[in-house]
Amino acid sequence: MIFKDIILNMNIDFLSPRKGILKAFAFAFAFIFMSNFVMAQPNGEEIFNNYCSSCHKVGGKSTGPWIKGAKDRWTQNSSMDNLYKWVKNSADVIKSGDAYAVKLFNEYNQSPMTAQPLSNEQIDAVLAYVDNYVAPVAATPAETVGAVAEEESDAWVWVLVISILFIVIILAVGSVRRQLQNAIRESKGEETDEDLSYLQIFGQWASRHKVLVGLASVIITASILVSLGQASMQIGVFEGYNPSQPIEFDHSVHAGKANINCVYCHSSAEKGKHAGIPSVNVCMNCHRSIHKGQNTGTEEIAKIHAAAGYDPDKNDYTKQATPIAWNKVHNLPDHVYFNHSQHVVVGKVDCAQCHGDVKNIKTGKVATIAELNAVEENSIKFTKQVLTMGWCLECHNQSGVQDQGSAYYDEIHKRLKDNPALLKKYKEDDKITVRELGGWECGKCHY
Repeated sequence: MIFKDIILNMNIDFLSPRKGILKAFAFAFAFIFMSNFVMAQPNGEEIFNNYCSSCHKVGGKSTGPWIKGAKDRWTQNSSMDNLYKWVKNSADVIKSGDAYAVKLFNEYNQSPMTAQPLSNEQIDAVLAYVDNYVAPVAATPAETVGAVAEEESDAWVWVLVISILFIVIILAVGSVRRQLQNAIRESKGEETDEDLSYLQIFGQWASRHKVLVGLASVIITASILVSLGQASMQIGVFEGYNPSQPIEFDHSVHAGKANINCVYCHSSAEKGKHAGIPSVNVCMNCHRSIHKGQNTGTEEIAKIHAAAGYDPDKNDYTKQATPIAWNKVHNLPDHVYFNHSQHVVVGKVDCAQCHGDVKNIKTGKVATIAELNAVEENSIKFTKQVLTMGWCLECHNQSGVQDQGSAYYDEIHKRLKDNPALLKKYKEDDKITVRELGGWECGKCHY
């Protein structure tokens, strides 16, 4: 009824071009507003991920009890009203002496649940989500890529569908309106409007409103050009790229728990342009005696043994070794020069400054700006996307060079001492940056 009243009260007149178009836009706005109003419901999954997932699992214990079936447990042992109160402020329920609340409190080391700013409707949405939750089936890499692409395209599909729906509604209402007005005029003996196509009607309207059409054309053209420009800036940007690997190598286990130095596996990072990928023989230095992983059991380590041609039962290399086909993660364009040893050895740049907190990630990935800025040791706060030129320039503009300890920088430091005015200028911020020593010269990175 609300929707019907809106349509009737708008009195859309498509024969009056200016009023018709304005009212058509108003109609479209009202349709979107009402659709969002009707369809807006609390998203249980989103609320669970934002407020609950840090302490609770859907099924199984974590810091707190599992949530799946919580509604039934509370209604059987206490009440739904107490469950709402428990989520909002568990201390009040415990103080009230509720037996089930006290039991949970004691069961989890007398740690009260953190109060959450959720409404009853949002709590109901979370409970409905977890009670109907079905664990996703592990997808193959190809399926995962397809799923991501499909998710990214969903928004545009809905925009297209809604746009087509609006156009159909507007054209249909306009046609019916015009036919009814012609029928009324014909019954009164008045001259009816000429039966024109929509294209002809638009052409007549455009010829009478050339300034408006010209202005609209400029705005639309400029918007398209800006959108294309913004899209072109994302070409070759792979921030967050995390390809699948033939072996599920876990950095958090090796660099984190085992505290293995990065250069043990990426030994050429201190000696050459590329950090390098370790050969299977490097892996076998440890995995000749370690046959079971902390998270994956024997499955992934068995792949290492197979690549090395090693038989753990016989403790011998009995088969032909085959190289592991790792998928490249970081890939710079051919026209860009980057040298790991120059940064690691001479510049004393910590791995985390470019790769993020490797001790807490699994398979190799291109770090995001947020992940780099979250590293406490990083004094630089990036704003440009990772692996873009702007990102490198930000680092060169803010990073102070180690002006002592290497022959190259010792010589530069010596020359600066011979030029006190220049040295004073460079030392105004108590450091000499890479930029001040030529780190922004094009030939440094492009050759």
